[in-house]
Amino acid sequence: MPKGSSRYGQTFYLPKLKDRAVPLHRRGRGVGTRGGGYDEDWLQSLLFETPEILPVGEFDQAFAPATPLCRELPTAAGPIDLVYMSAQGRLSIVECKLWRNPEARRAVVTQVLDYAKEISTWSYDELNAAVCRATGRPASATALFDLVRAQHDTVDETDFVDDVTRNLKEGRFLLMVVGDGIREGVERITGYLQRSAGIRFTFGLVELAIFDIPEGAGGGVIVEPRVLARTVEIKRAVVELADPADRRVVVKEPPSFASAGQGSLNEAGARKRLTLARKIRGVFRFRYRHKSP
Repeated sequence: MPKGSSRYGQTFYLPKLKDRAVPLHRRGRGVGTRGGGYDEDWLQSLLFETPEILPVGEFDQAFAPATPLCRELPTAAGPIDLVYMSAQGRLSIVECKLWRNPEARRAVVTQVLDYAKEISTWSYDELNAAVCRATGRPASATALFDLVRAQHDTVDETDFVDDVTRNLKEGRFLLMVVGDGIREGVERITGYLQRSAGIRFTFGLVELAIFDIPEGAGGGVIVEPRVLARTVEIKRAVVELADPADRRVVVKEPPSFASAGQGSLNEAGARKRLTLARKIRGVFRFRYRHKSP
């Protein structure tokens, strides 16, 4: 990482409190692990083999713990780097990216949203079949369930299938972009998220810092996941004053903008607010919060 580009100070390793602090050197981009670097394939392998590194619980406990399903899940929008599933039937989609230029950063955010849109049209059987293809397993109607049950033996198959089906239909996904050094600017993603207002996803940016421990201090690596940004809430509601006399309020879900085909979230929201202002009292909100480390 170029000097001055990180928001963090030097990381040190102290074997004991009074020992001399050993500065740790962060790995940079490279080809494989030779020369002290790594590539996207190495990063994918690391996250797939050790899923506990992913801070899914920081976003929503319903996605944790995340059971790895496959790498390179085939979809019409392209192969998804990593896919995980929780015992609650919540799908986590992870796209790994070693940031090189602003265009690549913008592309990966829109790409992961396209993945979510595609999978939200799938049935349970379609997801199960895609996992079989990605893992090279023989076609089996229980492949997806078997992978999750291997980690959670108390999961009921009927409940699990129902949960997955419902979450697919509603688009309840955790979308994570995991990078090696997310720079200023990539966190301004509200405009990209507006494209998928009809999907109830959670989105997060995770920077993965990897440090080598010197051989004299025991060797190995330190992996530090840093949650840089997340969506906190997407609400869409119509609030009607049912009876002015007793001030009763009724809250209703408006039509999905994803199926209405009415342009961006801001444009559709503006038109809807104008209509509601003339007929009823209404609320349309999209909230995004950036969490600074």
